Amino acid sequence: MPPRHLVGALVAALVVGCGAPGEVRQAAPPLRVVVMDPLALELACDCVAGYAQRRYDRLAGFLARRLGRPVELAFAEALSSPRVGAREGIDVVIGKCSVVRFDAARLGLKLRTVAMLSGKDGEATQRGLFIVRSADLARAVRDLAGRRILFGPEEADEKRSATLATLEAFDLPRPATPVLRPSCNAAALAVLDGEADAAVVSGYALPLLEGCGTIDKGALRIVGTTDPVPFIGVFAADRMTPEGEDALRNALLDVRRDRRLLAALESRDGFLALPAIPPDAPAWPDWRGLRRDATSPDVPARLPARRRLLWSRTLTGPGMSGLAVARGRLLVADKDAKDARDIFRCLDADTGRELWRLAYPAAGEMDFTNSPRANPVIHDGLAYLLGAFGDLHCVRPDSGEIVWTRHLLRDFGAERPAWGTCGTPLVVGHKLIVAPGAKDAALVALDRLTGKVVWATPGIQPGYGSFILATLGGVRQIVGHDATSLGGWDPETGRRLWTLVPDEEGDYNVPTPIAVEGRLLVATENNGTRLYGFDGQGRILPTPLAASEALAPDTATPVALDGLVVGASGRLVCLDLHDGLKTLWQDESEEFAHHCSFIAGPRRVLAMAQAGRLHLLAASRRGLRRLGSLDLFGDVAATERDVWSHPALVGNRLYVRNLLGVYCFLLD
Repeated sequence: MPPRHLVGALVAALVVGCGAPGEVRQAAPPLRVVVMDPLALELACDCVAGYAQRRYDRLAGFLARRLGRPVELAFAEALSSPRVGAREGIDVVIGKCSVVRFDAARLGLKLRTVAMLSGKDGEATQRGLFIVRSADLARAVRDLAGRRILFGPEEADEKRSATLATLEAFDLPRPATPVLRPSCNAAALAVLDGEADAAVVSGYALPLLEGCGTIDKGALRIVGTTDPVPFIGVFAADRMTPEGEDALRNALLDVRRDRRLLAALESRDGFLALPAIPPDAPAWPDWRGLRRDATSPDVPARLPARRRLLWSRTLTGPGMSGLAVARGRLLVADKDAKDARDIFRCLDADTGRELWRLAYPAAGEMDFTNSPRANPVIHDGLAYLLGAFGDLHCVRPDSGEIVWTRHLLRDFGAERPAWGTCGTPLVVGHKLIVAPGAKDAALVALDRLTGKVVWATPGIQPGYGSFILATLGGVRQIVGHDATSLGGWDPETGRRLWTLVPDEEGDYNVPTPIAVEGRLLVATENNGTRLYGFDGQGRILPTPLAASEALAPDTATPVALDGLVVGASGRLVCLDLHDGLKTLWQDESEEFAHHCSFIAGPRRVLAMAQAGRLHLLAASRRGLRRLGSLDLFGDVAATERDVWSHPALVGNRLYVRNLLGVYCFLLD
């Protein structure tokens, strides 16, 4: 596909807008923009009518008028092109995300995401295509077992990392050293010439390969695709001020109002906001978020009209464990295809690319799969990963290096609960609190840096939920369930401070207690929802301040917001926290009849239903108002849509794990 103009040439250009308001003043410094979009007019051929002819000069004119400064364009396939002058100073890069990030890292350039450009289909992603000769007997990716497959270079995610993930998802071996071809042209021709059985090419490239005559139409056949990866992104360089970056993002978002410009950019919906998440920004590093209360200031005021997928990654096993996201990394628990090994994967939170993995033997029968249940925990440069069979690893999230390991069952002589080890480890200062459930070590504090035992306290088997740290009755304490009771423990010594046995036996004790306004909210399937007070010594008052049988969840933890309690147990229920847990309203819709995860924000709640539908709710004492809903997995088989894993919300990115894989959606 020969480019129309010399790749890397500076397209000169001072693009000057005209007219008021926003008339360009020549004295304003130019905005230097490098375009690396392979579908740009200057970087592609014109073999296919209306395709790969994106007019970035039109965008430059629009930005010049909106920003009140000239815009200077350069077109290149790589940031290292000498005519780009990356080291001399650029402001903005627009291009294929994986290539831009790869080049920037190699050159030591710091770039921040600003937005994504949607395509003609409205999506901001692309896929790799598995292609074979038309006469080949292969009909699906699984048929490529033992065949010679050509990959793309490391910087092309759709032809490299996403391809390897797809092979793993089909239980095909990953090649120790992938055989590479530098371009889609070279890979396609190699397959036609019989040098390989199959190749992976970029989804956007196939129409150009056929349109330019590189291959005859129909000579190659698609037998499968990779997961979607981010395609064309807009990045701001370090020299852009925060104010300038915001102005640029706002201008880009307004492109969607200009139909002619949308047509010139071959885009249906224009640009989608993708603000960079600062490393020190609030993240989602633990079970139910930063404070284990499933609250977030990032709950949006509304949902987009249609789902906005940034990336997805097919996994090899089902998932029960929630997600942890911090400092640009996402930790997700997985299982191998044979259910014999636990796998914890660290993915780039912006792209889904796998950065490292931890895998170890973990075979055995267990109800509700034998996958890990406990949420990964990221805290102060370390991560804690607990499997259902009791394997506990402390690793460095930056590299995956193992710092220390323990086995909660073997090390403390505990029996495995029927549903496995479920409680997420709790960080309390320098200690990591875990619940082996052994007679002499029911609850244990480990030194979180070394894994050595700080204290152990006797008791019985654990419940299936997670502990919290709270100050109740003026006393700082660890609160949670064992198999039959609710309790509080001194975090410094492990001494049990109090025990509360509920009226009705048989609770599985899955939902997490919630500390709210100095009181404790507890919800279980046989005893309903109760609100407890505490005496001046931090001991629970056994008679609840309020109780409700209307909300009695077996697995789903409710949320508390604005004096309300919202949860699901066969239906959606709202209780009044300030009026005796009185039922304010209920919703009998089928989508809330099963497991549901909640994230609360100011006056709003995100509800992730088990069947894969996301709801945004406005909750008040007056009633329920639905602000929007999205079917997140319309293209996923019903048997794989279920969401048991708690989602994570960071900025405008919602990370969701269903039985098939993990997804990143944009909520704007």
